[in-house]
Amino acid sequence: MNTYLWLFRREVWENRAIWLLPAIVGGLLLIVALFGHIQVDEWPRQLSDQQLRVLGPMVAGGIGTAMFLIMSVYTSWYLLDCLYADRKDRSVLFWKSLPVTDTQTVLSKLAMALLVIPLVYFVIADITALAVSFVLSVRGGSPFAQALWHPLDWLQLQVMAVYAILTAALWFLPFSAWLLFVSSWARRSVMLWALLIPVAGCFIESRLLGTSLLRDVLLAHLLGYGKSAFHDESHFTHHAMIGNGHLNTPDALSEFVNLGGFLSSGEMWAGVVVGAALVGATIYMRHRFTEI
Repeated sequence: MNTYLWLFRREVWENRAIWLLPAIVGGLLLIVALFGHIQVDEWPRQLSDQQLRVLGPMVAGGIGTAMFLIMSVYTSWYLLDCLYADRKDRSVLFWKSLPVTDTQTVLSKLAMALLVIPLVYFVIADITALAVSFVLSVRGGSPFAQALWHPLDWLQLQVMAVYAILTAALWFLPFSAWLLFVSSWARRSVMLWALLIPVAGCFIESRLLGTSLLRDVLLAHLLGYGKSAFHDESHFTHHAMIGNGHLNTPDALSEFVNLGGFLSSGEMWAGVVVGAALVGATIYMRHRFTEI
């Protein structure tokens, strides 16, 4: 365990953007909350109690979604660069001289991308949401304060964020492992190789067989996480009127989380098997290709 902790520290030392990028985004969101041209002193008075009830989760969820999108882009870049950069600057020779195996190195970088980086973004998003909620509640007065500070809602969001991190790590494992695999052998243009091979496979299949099975499987898995891990609004029992319509929101965490459906998903487990095979191939490539 100590070996992995030191490997994680190494990644943070060498990639300061892991915490610096979300910190900058959080700071910008806080500046918008402080100085943005929003009539927070009048807007809450135009909302009903039902509308105010969903305002807090919407603010925290919006900040979390923005952080998730930025994290997805950064994590993809990190996976493509981490093993490639070691070979390019030949620091891989130094690390191989230490009592650290190729398996430990590959697994630490994969865990960094799937678990540690999301946790860093989650903590910074949490701090940002608290700061923004405080600023808006001060600017908007008691109506905004009542809407933004619901301890039970806040606790549910924390549990749901941890659930999302763990389930997303499993669901997107094949894509993450593929990027790491390309990083372990490509001599240049890692992003081009990562995109070119799947696109070429889809093109060859459509030309030779006249089918689009590979494309459909890749797109379905890439876009199917939310449907597999969470319930849609048809399962929610809490209704809030928004304008002339209504918004369904979960009254309890159990209405939103679909853990049983996720764990019983054959598509998820098939992706885990493919991801594990790619991780094994990455370890093999790490052992063979030491430098560029």
